[in-house]
Amino acid sequence: MCLISGRGLFCSVRSRASDDSWIHSSTVPRMVPDETGQPLRNVPDSEVIRFCNKHGWLLVTRDHEMKNMHREEIRKSSVAILATAHNSAKDQGEWVAAIINLKTRILREFRKRERPWFAVFSREANITSIHTIR
Repeated sequence: MCLISGRGLFCSVRSRASDDSWIHSSTVPRMVPDETGQPLRNVPDSEVIRFCNKHGWLLVTRDHEMKNMHREEIRKSSVAILATAHNSAKDQGEWVAAIINLKTRILREFRKRERPWFAVFSREANITSIHTIR
């Protein structure tokens, strides 16, 4: 799972991330510690949605069904979510490469589209659907 803020993309994938200055590697567990300061494991989607909403970040996930599973949570927020078209790609670097190639479009949608919204993108760097969640 990845998060994009105004300052960059935070992602557990490290492959091409270091090649592009707008992407910085980190992981959600490191960013969301528990009450003892230890990294969280198996963070529920609803908590990640609320966390991204609170911080004004774009949530990037491999779960393209998130909009159906968590529609009410998304609807109550101002979150923007970008999901992979499927989660069966063996090389997560392909998804990172697609995000890098979609940088301009992602940033434009992130800044200008009414929220909450949910978009799906392909490994070929195409946004295949994007909808405001009402």
